[in-house]
Amino acid sequence: MKLYLLFVVLSILSSSQAQDCNNPLLDVFGITGLPTPQSGQGLPFCPNLQNGQTCCSSETLLGLQLNLNNLIQRLQAQTASKDIYIAQLNSNFSSDYQDTMSDFSDYSSDIDDLQKNVPEVGQPIKAQTDLFKNIADALDDIDDDSFPETFIPYQEKRKACLTTLLQIQASAWCLACDPNYASLGVQPDGTVTQDPNVCATIQNACAPFLDQAVKLNSLFQAQQTYPRLLNIKGYLDAYEDNGKNIPNITIDNDIPALTNATERTVSQPEGCNNDNCEWQCSNLFSPQLVLNEEIAANGAGVIGGADITLPPIGLVLLPVTPETEQGTTIEEAEVTEVITEVTETIVTETITEQVTTPTTGNGRLLQETTGWNPDVQATGFEIDFAQDPGNVTNWDEGGASDLSDADIDDHLAGLRMSITNSIFVPVLIVAAVL
Repeated sequence: MKLYLLFVVLSILSSSQAQDCNNPLLDVFGITGLPTPQSGQGLPFCPNLQNGQTCCSSETLLGLQLNLNNLIQRLQAQTASKDIYIAQLNSNFSSDYQDTMSDFSDYSSDIDDLQKNVPEVGQPIKAQTDLFKNIADALDDIDDDSFPETFIPYQEKRKACLTTLLQIQASAWCLACDPNYASLGVQPDGTVTQDPNVCATIQNACAPFLDQAVKLNSLFQAQQTYPRLLNIKGYLDAYEDNGKNIPNITIDNDIPALTNATERTVSQPEGCNNDNCEWQCSNLFSPQLVLNEEIAANGAGVIGGADITLPPIGLVLLPVTPETEQGTTIEEAEVTEVITEVTETIVTETITEQVTTPTTGNGRLLQETTGWNPDVQATGFEIDFAQDPGNVTNWDEGGASDLSDADIDDHLAGLRMSITNSIFVPVLIVAAVL
């Protein structure tokens, strides 16, 4: 009887530690695995496999390096496009915004009159011009003289973040090839239970990047609101030209609808700061450890979270009133029609699609459990992410602040070609060819 019980216990322990090549991550990443585990001796990458058994051949791992190169190329194309767009905004746009905003001191009395006498128009104009002033003030911090001081640290923090994310992605590929996956946190559905150290690694590398990216938001916000700024200026000019009578003008449909992440702001989710951001742990990677390239390349935060949309300023038709010795007075006018009800200035938060993973009661990601905890710097895969993939800071001796439209167009054309040529090659195909 005792021998029988011992046999049962040993069978249970053996089955619980059994190694096989049915790792669900193989399907998640499109990797062609071996039918059964083999010795990992002599593999080019992944110490966890080299020192034990593997479900991936050397050819498959070499194919993973090709995939990693393609992933780096795609991320560099996206970040270069973002850099060029930022440099374009700073070089050819922000000063115009500030100059136009400086003219609004001449309209102070007009805005005060409108607030008092036609609040349907005056209140939104006041609220929106206050917003424009805040944006213009923020632009002062990243003007031509100090732009490199803000932009170069942004690139440095981004390189550190994306390098770490690429290391984690490569480590996840090593995990996919590990026959001992069940004891390393891989669940039957492909989700991975992670040790808290993984989340800490992500935050340490990427929270500073997000913090630096937010400092550039005023450039994007200036571009988003510039048409409204010009239209309100035109409205106030018409108001003065019309003897301080309401002009027959509606201000609407002048805020661009943005869908390209390159042209959008990024914001810190609630609870994030320049050192910590647990949101990144559950949104930069899916629960199956697939990198969200768009979020990673565009600030590692909520894409569009600080984008600005503004309500229209409606058409108000006023009857012609008799002239007095003091001129036409708004107080004597009766508002006959208000086409659009105007509300306060609205700043919208557009939240990108998010994937969340469970947290513990104290808010830390999986703080009370252990799981996958790789040495992300020891995979052996080659990772070299360029700090300035668009060569923005070296286009000429003057730097990004002196870029011409022709320079920008040439670089954008080259980037489009780079993005077109950067095609992800699934490991399944690579392995089959090799």
